[in-house]
Amino acid sequence: MKKHLLIITLLASLAAAPAAAQALADEREAPAFEITLLDSTRVDSRDLAGQVIFLAFTRTVLPSNPSVACARSVGLLTLVDKELIPRFREEEDLVILPVIMHYKSRQEITRFLDRYHFNFSPGVDERKKVYSRFAAGDAPRLFLIDREGKLSELPSTRDFTGEERTAYKARTGKTLPATKISLDPTISAIDSALAVLPRGGIEFLPLTLSGALARAREEGKPVLAVCHVPWYASSRHLLAKVFTRRTVGDYCNARFIPVQFNMEEKEGQKLQKRLDLPLSEPTTLLFNPDGTLLYRTTGDATATAWLEGIRTATSED
Repeated sequence: MKKHLLIITLLASLAAAPAAAQALADEREAPAFEITLLDSTRVDSRDLAGQVIFLAFTRTVLPSNPSVACARSVGLLTLVDKELIPRFREEEDLVILPVIMHYKSRQEITRFLDRYHFNFSPGVDERKKVYSRFAAGDAPRLFLIDREGKLSELPSTRDFTGEERTAYKARTGKTLPATKISLDPTISAIDSALAVLPRGGIEFLPLTLSGALARAREEGKPVLAVCHVPWYASSRHLLAKVFTRRTVGDYCNARFIPVQFNMEEKEGQKLQKRLDLPLSEPTTLLFNPDGTLLYRTTGDATATAWLEGIRTATSED
């Protein structure tokens, strides 16, 4: 998937939500969905459990006049492309996927993207199959799914401030409308959702390495040992952003005896000296039940890269 496509966007209407959509928002349970992006990448929301998903449903043209572009969709997609994606480019726990409901063909969407110079590959929601799970009625509409799978609808406007009104009046002699298209409410909601750590993840056991190896021999599993100094930034990232992932935990808890050691404490100090581990970077180790070292990697990584290294070391796809 392209780096810009770690986000699903369903753009919010400027009007009030219809009753059907409001009822769904009140239930607060996000529906599962699958969608194919314009570049043929397949996205399944069930694979994104524990991440924050921003969904924006938009359209290329007005249903009442297919020769006219949907100005609200263009405005919101421009903000997504120029403001939202750059702001959260390095946030691996956020998925942003613009979704376009089209009326003619994929070529229509390609022309639409080229016309406005958008730099992402959106989801293609044919016959509103995905949109109908979230709302009824008009689009664009904006939604956010939090780490626990709870759904909320987001406004696509904000009020002009008094200072903005005064400055505009002084400059032009005209009065501003009540609101403007804005992703400020979306950015605040995303920041709040990302601040909540995901539940699940690796269940590290309170064992020494010798105790973990003894248990490994009993259960016929390798030992997964993470050695770190928790106040270093790279260690904090692994502990908070990688090892807390539900997908990482589900994989590791079922296959390994997981333990972690602070290299400033006794057990961690022994292992650090024995294997000459760097103190400034976390090290992940896999031991066979007989104590031989199966795998070693040092440093920070994304959840995907870290888990891929583990899978490769254990010869699993």
